[in-house]
Formats: sequence, structure tokens, C-alpha cells
Amino acid sequence: MTCSRPVHLCCLLALVLGLGLASSAAGQEAARVTLTGTVTAEATGLPLPGAHVILAGSTTGTVTDVHGRYTLPDLPVDAYRVHVSMLGFEPTAVDTALTDPGRYTIDIALPTAVLELEEAEVTAERDRRWERRLARFKEEFIGTSERAEQTELLNPEVLSFTSRWGRFRAEAAAPLRLRNHALGYDITYHLTHFSSTGTRIQYDGDRFYEPMAPKSPEQAAAWKAARAEAYRGSLQHFLHAVLDDRVEDAGFVVYQLPRVRSLGLRHARDGAPRFRGRTHRFFAEADDGAHYELDFRGELEILYRDAPEPPAYVDWLRDQRRVPRDFRTAYLSLNERPAAIDRYGDVVQPFAVTRYGYYAFTRVADSLPKAYRPGE
Repeated sequence: MTCSRPVHLCCLLALVLGLGLASSAAGQEAARVTLTGTVTAEATGLPLPGAHVILAGSTTGTVTDVHGRYTLPDLPVDAYRVHVSMLGFEPTAVDTALTDPGRYTIDIALPTAVLELEEAEVTAERDRRWERRLARFKEEFIGTSERAEQTELLNPEVLSFTSRWGRFRAEAAAPLRLRNHALGYDITYHLTHFSSTGTRIQYDGDRFYEPMAPKSPEQAAAWKAARAEAYRGSLQHFLHAVLDDRVEDAGFVVYQLPRVRSLGLRHARDGAPRFRGRTHRFFAEADDGAHYELDFRGELEILYRDAPEPPAYVDWLRDQRRVPRDFRTAYLSLNERPAAIDRYGDVVQPFAVTRYGYYAFTRVADSLPKAYRPGE
């Protein structure tokens, strides 16, 4: 994900965008697959019991048995990223397209992790500079929304930071563990890249969501409502509306703009030419049958009419003259054409899509499992 700072905050997300034609999605829902395999140590070939096997961006995962075997049953036909991790080994991800119903086998060998003592010593240091950099990382990675205020980073000690020539970088020696009290999820984030400049933020990694156990029926209801509210007007919501061929019914209006980088979020205010976008022209099924393609020139301006801007978003813009509007505005542009996406809403190529406006404001604390839909 890449995000620029206000007022031109753009987030280049490794988006997994769930798109396609409604008829194609309906056919895929009925087709199921089972994914199995064995996880071994690359150096010895021995099986690894207790390795974590997850489908990135989802709530689906398992642990290998005493023979290093895993099984993920009853999955929809789709493209997946299978992420495997275990203490003492380098995490490994495999992208696969399961295009036909049936049983698939994917065996994965994990390389032994290399301990970098110098980096570990820097990570263990707790000085004021590290604390300032941690605060910046949390703001740019977790976010500044009300949900971000209720999201804990449980293991900040695994992070190390560098800052050189105006570029701020973060590395994690182990998966980041976050607890989102607002939405009721424990999130494991395998961070593979984080960098930030004065105007742009990029981060990428595989994430896994585990629903927290509610302490009462009231808390369960509150989490359900909070998840639905986070979904409303989000990029995930927009892409599902495209998938269902009901963009306007879902409250969205789409315009296409020429791409003028210097204008950034000032497109509408400066009177840049714009015309109504027809989403079926931008999305199409890919030839491999497992992905869809997002392709357009310039930028898409996406208005969501059914919810106002939250006060935290206006604060994030750092424009003292700005007052909250009764609708939300976001922009998308492409860095790679076309951008390959799966049916749930993640971009296959990291940093293929740039997000501006409201979509750039939302970060990890506002994210949901990619298959989430209200009521499901």
C-alpha cells in the first residue's frame, strides 16, 4: 500500500480487489476446492509440524499436523496467496490460481531464518528517537481514524527503523500482532515492505484476521455494527458493488478524470474536466479465468453519497478551512496497466493501484477480511 500525506495523501495498496461480472462470480460461488500439502524445512527436507498456513487477507488458516501436513477444505474456486510461517524459518508465500473444482496439492519448503545480530541490537534499543519513529509508524500504518485509536500494536519491539535522505523505513523481525478493539479482530500482519517520504507511504504484506471472542451479546452486536459501518463507502464496498453490477444502487457515483499529478486532490476544486465513468469499461475478466483486470487511463473519482465525512478525516487533511461534507470522495489511479485483481478485492501486484482522498485515509485499523460482506 502506498499513501501520500495530506492534502495529497495517496495510498498505493497491494489491493486485492474483488471484482468481475456478477454472472461469473455466481458461478464461482457454487464451485469448491480443497487445498492440501506438506510443509518441510528446505535445508533438511524434514516435515515441520506446527507451521501456520493462512490464506492472505482472510480468516481462513490452519496449523500443520505432526507430519507437516495441512488441509484447507471447502474453498471457493479463486486465486489465492498461501502464506506459511514458523518460528526459526523465513515466511514464504505462494500465489496460486485454483480455477476448477477439485483437490489441489501445494507443498512448501521454508528456508532457515538468518539472524542479523546488529539489527536485533538496534531493535532492542529504546531511546527517544525510536519512540518518535514508532509513533510515526503507528500513525502511517495503523491510521488516525477513531478505529485506529482503539487498535493496539502488541509487539512493537520487533520493529526497527531507519531514516535517510528523506525516506523513512520500517522492518519487522517477526509478524506484527494487532488487536482491533473497535472491529473485534486480532490481526497478524507479515510486513514485507514499509517506506514513507514527505508525500507518499508504501506498505505491503500478508495479513490474517482472527475474530475476537465477544464478552457479551452487547459487544457482539457492537462489533457487528462497527464492521458494517467500516465497510460502508470503503474501497471494498465499491468493488463489491462493481462485482454485483449495482454501483449506483449501492450509493456510488463514478467520474473519470485526466491524470494531472500536480493537482492531486484538487481536481474537482480546480475544475479539471470530468465525465461520468462506466465501470463495465474498466473491469473485465482475465484470460486465466481466476482474476479480473482493472484498466483505465487518468484517474477515477468515486463519490459515496450515503455517509458523511468523519471528523477524523477532515483533521487528517490538515486544511483548517475545510468543513465535513455530507458525502465521501476518493480517487484511484493505476501504476501498472492492467492491474490484476481477485474476486475479493486484493491487487495481485504490490503497489499497482494508488489511492487518494478517503481511500488513502483508511489504513490497517479500518480494514476487514477481504471476503467480508455485511450480514455474512
